[in-house]
Amino acid sequence: MQAAEKISFMRSPFFYVGDKYKLLPQITPLFPTEFKRIIEPFVGGGSVFLNADAQEVLANDLDSNVIGIHNLLLSQAEKMDEFVLNFAKLARSYGLTCSFGGDVVSPEVKKEFPKTYFAHLNRSGFNTLKEKYNSSVDRDELELYVLMIYGFNRMLRFNKEGKYNIPVGNVDFNRNVVKALQDYSSRTVGRNVVFSNLDFEAFLRSVCFKEGDFLYVDPPYLITASEYNKDWDESCESRLYA
Repeated sequence: MQAAEKISFMRSPFFYVGDKYKLLPQITPLFPTEFKRIIEPFVGGGSVFLNADAQEVLANDLDSNVIGIHNLLLSQAEKMDEFVLNFAKLARSYGLTCSFGGDVVSPEVKKEFPKTYFAHLNRSGFNTLKEKYNSSVDRDELELYVLMIYGFNRMLRFNKEGKYNIPVGNVDFNRNVVKALQDYSSRTVGRNVVFSNLDFEAFLRSVCFKEGDFLYVDPPYLITASEYNKDWDESCESRLYA
């Protein structure tokens, strides 16, 4: 008897907190066998729609920064190799390491900072870019994406003044990020993908549902305290239930 073929899933280039990548083996068997369009009112990093076999995608999130990065990546999907080069160029202009581009951390630095060598090397440049981004009137989505990739736990978090306030992480621009970007490109080119930035109720009321739609609802949770749950309360829960 042959072993069952292992399904390979694509990871979102957000590496998003709350991402469902690791749960896809449990989630996807519950999908309809056939559907033409997937509709997500809480898209987050997008791992679900990236692994859904649908030609059309309607994806929404209340976080304007999440949708801004999605739209940036979607706009670059047909020229992703160029986008990767532009990412590396911007990162290196701030002295950030790019292991994908062949940057090597010296044994001496690894020995002195065994678990935080990327954070040690990138902290100064990261903080300079963060200051530049936060002080800009017209903020650059590419700068924000670079900050997210090099930031602690690759989080998107802003303070009450609207300033990005994540510290540097012990990560850099590596092959896993590039692979996720390439997969994002391969799964969006040729598909009709539309993102929106609305309250979930307004989004759902705006959709003209039709035969062949699959509505995937994965809201924030009341029982956890993650960053993306901060605006979700019992009122939201009741509205969604209604």
